[in-house]
Amino acid sequence: MEYIIDGTKMTERRLAHEEIARAMQFPAFYGHNLDALFDMLSTFEGKAVIKNTAHALNFLGGYGCNLLKTFFDAAEENSRFTFTLE
Repeated sequence: MEYIIDGTKMTERRLAHEEIARAMQFPAFYGHNLDALFDMLSTFEGKAVIKNTAHALNFLGGYGCNLLKTFFDAAEENSRFTFTLE
């Protein structure tokens, strides 16, 4: 299954995690931080597409880079999870 994450909705940390959780249908107990994101993605099955990545990075700065690194790290560890950037 493919999950579309909209980077235009990721203008601050809280909103970034809310958009990821919404788009990827994470359970209510998702912790809304990078450690929790890695935990969710490391067992996730499917493909995430992050659209408007540049927009999100513009607002999130260094945190946005760490967020993307979390996606890369999880995809490297979990062969059932992939993602692309647009």
